[in-house]
Amino acid sequence: MLHNIGTMLYHGAGLHLDPSISPQRLAEAVRRVLSEPSFAARASALGRAIAREGPGPARLVAEIEDFALSPSRRTLSAA
Repeated sequence: MLHNIGTMLYHGAGLHLDPSISPQRLAEAVRRVLSEPSFAARASALGRAIAREGPGPARLVAEIEDFALSPSRRTLSAA
């Protein structure tokens, strides 16, 4: 989840808010994100970039399979 937040912030698709934000400040932040076109444009661009990467789960399965079949793989422990 933190990776998603970092990606969103890096691309300018949202705002970082303190967890103890007041309801008034939260409302202001929501109004800002909904009213400034740059947030929508950046979120849309980020969405397109993510979609171009292809299906996430399928890519993850392929990476796990590649790792499992690799002769140089490390032994993983459940500990």
